[in-house]
Amino acid sequence: MISLTSPLVFDAIPVSRPWAGTLAQDYLHGSAVPGANVDIGEICYIEDSPVRSSTVSDGVFQGMPLSELMLRHARALVGRRHSGASFPLAVRMLDVGQDLSLWVHPPRDDTSDNPGTIKFWYSLAENPEASIAVGLQMRATRDQFLRKLNLPDLHDHLQVFPARAGDAFFILPGRVHGASAGNLLIEIAHCDSAPLCVTRFVVESAPPSAEQERAVRAIRFKDRQVGRISREAARPTHSRRVPLVPHCPEFTIDEVCVVDHVRDRTTGESFHLIFVVHGGIRLSWSNGELPLEQGRLCCIPADLGPYAIEKSGGVAGYLRVTL
Repeated sequence: MISLTSPLVFDAIPVSRPWAGTLAQDYLHGSAVPGANVDIGEICYIEDSPVRSSTVSDGVFQGMPLSELMLRHARALVGRRHSGASFPLAVRMLDVGQDLSLWVHPPRDDTSDNPGTIKFWYSLAENPEASIAVGLQMRATRDQFLRKLNLPDLHDHLQVFPARAGDAFFILPGRVHGASAGNLLIEIAHCDSAPLCVTRFVVESAPPSAEQERAVRAIRFKDRQVGRISREAARPTHSRRVPLVPHCPEFTIDEVCVVDHVRDRTTGESFHLIFVVHGGIRLSWSNGELPLEQGRLCCIPADLGPYAIEKSGGVAGYLRVTL
């Protein structure tokens, strides 16, 4: 068994989408945006799937696909909490310039290959009037939902929230979700799979009937929990870590505010994914350091051990993701 003694950074992969927006350019200060196309709707930070495998951008493993890294050094990278052959999480940025469809992931099915995708959205930036829909209204019935299925009025039966940077959303299998134009989101997905299209809110653009029927069957109509996790509004006076998803069986996500510095460690149980939400940080460990700007992600291997994070300018914030 080999020990991984440095954090890993992967090449960001731009993905063209017809609903692409323009918020990422400003958020990433232009130079960090991979590619120059105006139709980049997704930026994939880390993924290990049949569709694509992220590539290490520098260091000893430069140029190595994540799939190969998992094949050679899975335990040192991922840790003891995961025994699968693929890296268990996918992280991407969604730059939404047109209203998205309403989506749903089917619940877990032990009789098929569907493990049940669990997703997390975190709002990075927004335009005025932008909104995010996650879940059903408390009093909405299945019949009401179906009567409005392909109409704009369906929004009346959804939990629709004004988009606010810093808000987060927990999306379980069977929970409908969508976003309007003017949203910039970071998405973290476990057992990542393509969602089913429930509706596009317009009769003329309705998805094929077989797909729509399958999507409707996947909706958990009894799930009326609020999917939004409101942002921390208090002005930070000291470094702190706030759990955003403390009870998910697959992963935990903490929002960390760095007023001065933070000390942490991996213990062999799980990697730590660090995504810088705002500001800049400097990550240091026993034999090196790594600066990370706003909108950058790195993976701290499960084997690395203790590390420290300091702000590199004003107050900084990042998301810390573990299994």
